[in-house]
Amino acid sequence: MRCVPIIILLLALTPLLAAETVVVGAGVNAAEVISSTGTETVIQFNLGEYEKNRVEIEGEEWFQVSLRKEGKLLDAGYPELPVMNRSIIIDDQARMQLEVFDLEYVETELPIAPSKGNLTRDIDPATVPFTFDAMY
Repeated sequence: MRCVPIIILLLALTPLLAAETVVVGAGVNAAEVISSTGTETVIQFNLGEYEKNRVEIEGEEWFQVSLRKEGKLLDAGYPELPVMNRSIIIDDQARMQLEVFDLEYVETELPIAPSKGNLTRDIDPATVPFTFDAMY
């Protein structure tokens, strides 16, 4: 009888142990407004870590990558990549321009599993097979 609670606890923790945390930078994942005026907004995105979860598809090793508290791209057949975005208010009459500067990154080779698409709650993800778009 004393083993039952321990077994239940181990089964509950198993999904948490499956994902591996990969540290790629200092600090936490965040998007921070550095400055904002009537004509310019500067936002700094920082990626400190991500989680990767191993998935076997047709005998090959693939990975699902995620960021805590962030969404994912859900286009079926395309790589299921995490998305970190934020909304800002832009005046209706503004002339938009985007500039990316002071970019730092770490390049890594990691086979990314495709998305199964945007599934509704009545569909069991385990019943939907992985498909690979031609871009793979």
